[in-house]
Amino acid sequence: QNTRAGDGRGWEWAPLVRGRRMEVEGLAEGAVVDGQGSRDAPLRPVKRQKQKASNAMGDEEDDGCLSGCPESDVGVSVPIAVVPTAEWTGVIDQVKSAIVAIRVTGVRPFEDSPAGVWQGTGFVVSLEDPKRALILTNRHIISTGPIRAFATFDEHEELPVFPVYRDPIHDFGLLQFDATKLRFTPPRQIPLAPENLRVGSEVLVIGNDNAEKIQILPATIARVDRNSPSYCDSNYQDENTFYAGAGSNTSGGSSGSPVIDRSGSCIAVNAGGATEAASAYYFPLDRVVYVLDWLRANPDKPPLPPRGTLLTKFLFQPFDTLRKLGFTEEQEQRVLWEHSAADAPSAAADGAAAADGATAGAGGGSGGGGGGTGAAVGGEAPQGKRPKGMLVVDSFLPGSRAEELLRPGDVLLEIDGQACLIFAALEGHLDDSVGSEVPLRISRAGKEMEVSLWIEDLYSLVPHDFTECAGGVFHQVSYHTCKRYHLLVQDRGVFVVESGFGFGLELPYHAIVAAVQGQKVGRLEDFQAALSGVADGETFEVSWFNPTTNERRTKRSSVRMERSLWPLCTWRFSPERPNVWRREAATVLPLATPPTPATSSSALPKEAWAEENGGAGTATGAAEKGVAEGAGDVASAAEEPLGYPPSRDQTIGRVQPMLCTVTTRFAHEYATDFIQSEDELNSTLIRRFGVGLVVDAVRGLVITDRYSVPQPLAQVELTFAQIVTTDAQVLFIHPQHNLVVLRYDVSAVHPLPVQSVDFPVVPTDDDDGDAEGSRGRDELGIGEVLSYVSLHGDHRLSAKQTTVGSIYLKAWAFCEPPAYRERNLEICNLNDTLQGLGGLLVEPGASGRTCAWFAQFPAGKKHYLAGI
Repeated sequence: QNTRAGDGRGWEWAPLVRGRRMEVEGLAEGAVVDGQGSRDAPLRPVKRQKQKASNAMGDEEDDGCLSGCPESDVGVSVPIAVVPTAEWTGVIDQVKSAIVAIRVTGVRPFEDSPAGVWQGTGFVVSLEDPKRALILTNRHIISTGPIRAFATFDEHEELPVFPVYRDPIHDFGLLQFDATKLRFTPPRQIPLAPENLRVGSEVLVIGNDNAEKIQILPATIARVDRNSPSYCDSNYQDENTFYAGAGSNTSGGSSGSPVIDRSGSCIAVNAGGATEAASAYYFPLDRVVYVLDWLRANPDKPPLPPRGTLLTKFLFQPFDTLRKLGFTEEQEQRVLWEHSAADAPSAAADGAAAADGATAGAGGGSGGGGGGTGAAVGGEAPQGKRPKGMLVVDSFLPGSRAEELLRPGDVLLEIDGQACLIFAALEGHLDDSVGSEVPLRISRAGKEMEVSLWIEDLYSLVPHDFTECAGGVFHQVSYHTCKRYHLLVQDRGVFVVESGFGFGLELPYHAIVAAVQGQKVGRLEDFQAALSGVADGETFEVSWFNPTTNERRTKRSSVRMERSLWPLCTWRFSPERPNVWRREAATVLPLATPPTPATSSSALPKEAWAEENGGAGTATGAAEKGVAEGAGDVASAAEEPLGYPPSRDQTIGRVQPMLCTVTTRFAHEYATDFIQSEDELNSTLIRRFGVGLVVDAVRGLVITDRYSVPQPLAQVELTFAQIVTTDAQVLFIHPQHNLVVLRYDVSAVHPLPVQSVDFPVVPTDDDDGDAEGSRGRDELGIGEVLSYVSLHGDHRLSAKQTTVGSIYLKAWAFCEPPAYRERNLEICNLNDTLQGLGGLLVEPGASGRTCAWFAQFPAGKKHYLAGI
């Protein structure tokens, strides 16, 4: 506002420099302050102003006072006007009771909104039915998935609010609340006046800026014909609408704030801003008024007013740009002449309609109805002013009719026989003709032609229902995702919103599922039907691709079904007032059972060993004999018998039947008994690897460490001989020492010659000192040269000779937060670099004693390898 101090209006100059206000001394009368200097302003990335709850208490910033501010190193800056208190106090008192701070909890991730907590702003726009009063805010605050939300009013009253309407394209939505439950805050609504959105209008943005309840930021509308901003962090992008721009310097938490003019009416809604500049972007209210009018006229219908699309994105371009696209001077003059001719006879009628709309807006918050408003909004040229440009085709969805008939750069002249120069007129026609064909007249490189396009229902192109499977969330690929990644809109597949426990290791976030078990998945119903035939614990194949990468090759992954903790279900959306999702359970299938192998003596109870093997030896020896006989039978058949990889190293050949790889998976929501590392905290799910030591091949008992299996609630798999994998159950976790006992089904690994580890003989008081006893009593000594056989994460074995370096009682550090730590246990270290996940320290050769077991010891967010 180029108004000097002392002109009777009470203005003062206050330049805004890096978020601080400064006094300007010696500014000459009529001087112009250039905020950009001689440099061109670079393009700034755009941010949405949704405030995450974790950042609600940010660092304190300057309060913007006019005195006492430090000097800036910037020579010139943009002067902004300090709003006179006397002129705005009444307006603020009038509207502040209608402005609320909104706290939203996303209970499920949906589209590109994660599950979590965030904050924004809203304001009351309808009190016609106090029990179903309406609050207007941004779409990215309400989100499009299931939420729980609360609104805090002016007198610190908190009420639950419920979503009623989310626009499929534009950045606005409506919440419902019961105004009769307000005890201290007087119920008020803010009237909507979209016709007042003009360049030069002085406004206040009042909202939850930076999650601070009720902040007031002054601004002056700088432009009203800006194309919709491009957000760099989201699949969702607004389209086919104008935005207004101003330098209000709003920040996170101010999304949904009303833009208030001097009459106390809302002329726009704050939606976003630049990350490194003071620029803010306001959404105009023409479609908001249309939706509110439709809801008032149809109170008993589902809150889904008709919304149509041509599957095409248009941009507003000035006439100079149109010339570069082949738009001729004759066409330009004809458009200008037709506009001026249409203005002349309708000026009086339009003025009366605008007055009626303003009166209706003051009482009920709307100024128009049907397909659009009668007032000039966005880029529509007011009476007596020429249009500044026209709508141009920017892009369209592949596989659509628009792709066949339109080309980028086509200039839109008419729709359904009527001139169409602005977005409000375009959307009015589309919303009035959903499900029908509409003729378009376009200009392509100066040549005019007519095409006919089908108007699609926007609600059918955005997801509403979603399926939960194995901790993951899936829904139909949305219109916005297809638009951003240039995907076919027909049979567009299923979008991976969250891969979860079952899919997390195979499918990345934002992947698209194309087939399940060879069945093509084009819709969510196809995906649910394919998963319903998969039993719990069964492994199935998923075909998918990642649209976020340049490589869109279809990939195949094996996924294991998990229904015990995460039952397969689908949530169906019901467009009621308020919106609800209802759970629909899938068919419950029995647990998948592996095929039953031939009866083997190794699977018999311990008491039957003597009879089965003629009373031969110990149970372990009999098991080895039975396995050997079974291997001979298989060898005589056509198939090659299963066995361990051959090795010339006798030590490896002796030790590898005693070892197995332990793979453990945890879901984050069930990781309760251990401390996660930084990488685990940032991962989709937690996976750990370790080494298992077979202690009883007959009963299927394995011991491992507490780092590999820190809690019983986990999915544990054992891999033997690099080829056979089976599930394991946690039987026992030692409360003090680093020891976990697992049990597996011995029949699942029957063909393999699994052996129990030969523990040293435990000395007793009546030991007679024979050779075997003395050998068992020999303790591990420092400097002893032994063989260390280790197992790696890819299931391979390695062995090397090493020397025992030290044996001592280690004092493990305390964890923060408190967690398990080893105590009162001697450990041994080697004079060498330890590799792998752990293993055995043994005497070299085909026979020899087992001296130590090397395991992983948890220590807070870290872990160490040491010998027991």
